[in-house]
Amino acid sequence: VSSRVSGYRPDAGMYTTPIDKGDPVKASELLDKAGYSGRLSLKLAYPQSGTYALIAQTVQESLRRVGIDVQITSYTSGDYYGRLLDKAENARRGVWDLALAGWYPDWNGTNNGRSVIQPLFDGRTFGTASMDYGGYLSNEVNSAIDRALAAPRAEDAEKFWAEAASQVMKDMAIIPLYETKMVRYRSARVRNCVLNLWSLNCDWTALWPKDAPEGGGRR
Repeated sequence: VSSRVSGYRPDAGMYTTPIDKGDPVKASELLDKAGYSGRLSLKLAYPQSGTYALIAQTVQESLRRVGIDVQITSYTSGDYYGRLLDKAENARRGVWDLALAGWYPDWNGTNNGRSVIQPLFDGRTFGTASMDYGGYLSNEVNSAIDRALAAPRAEDAEKFWAEAASQVMKDMAIIPLYETKMVRYRSARVRNCVLNLWSLNCDWTALWPKDAPEGGGRR
């Protein structure tokens, strides 16, 4: 999980390499061990927004180094989330093998694993319109999620979210490629710019100008 999500551990990476350069030799050995000694072909889908095209091309080139051919296909955001990932049969029919998807918590702060880990990796929610895009199901993760949701203290929930995230990584249910930091600008006159993660901007209901009249309240 990203650094702003409950359950994050800075030293939890299991597949890190120096300077994040990867290890093509080791990757090739593991592919041979798994029975893919010949060329492997995969289909990568991505939405037509942001920097996804660049990311898809980078993944394509990176996997080419270990003998994996990646065919990349773009979709409008509406078709991508509303038609492609929304229906599990598309993956079963081989329409896509890999898919790029970004995610951010509904709020930054205490116990927000319920807005990231639960929707993405609770396999009991799998089905049409589920956020569990890969059809992932783990009894260990589901149990950790239940304990996190029922924990009486945020400190206890944090521990269970970390257990869930660790198991997800062991099962390779997701490949974390990058974490972005968004920049938002505001005027020096604006006061109380509290970030609203739904709009990705200031919460308009909480703002007031620097020169607001005494006792005038917020506007």
